[in-house]
Amino acid sequence: MPFESLESELAAHLTQICEAQMSGQFDPRMVFQPGQGLSAKSRTGGDDHVISADIDRNDLRALATHDYISLATPRAHWFVTATAKALTEYAD
Repeated sequence: MPFESLESELAAHLTQICEAQMSGQFDPRMVFQPGQGLSAKSRTGGDDHVISADIDRNDLRALATHDYISLATPRAHWFVTATAKALTEYAD
């Protein structure tokens, strides 16, 4: 099981992020907005897809601290990308 070092809630969020990124259906850079959760833009067009509705800033900070995601926080929304470490552990 991937991400055994994380609390179960964080592991579940990270699994959702990795599944979305590894599927190839979405742009790798996801967007987090408070109250709306984490979403990803479809590569085929159409509406954004919610990856994790109940993830929050503290969850994202914790995942970034463990080097499982990279965060860019230019505005009210945050950009989130799974790191190679996360994708490798997910694939194993």
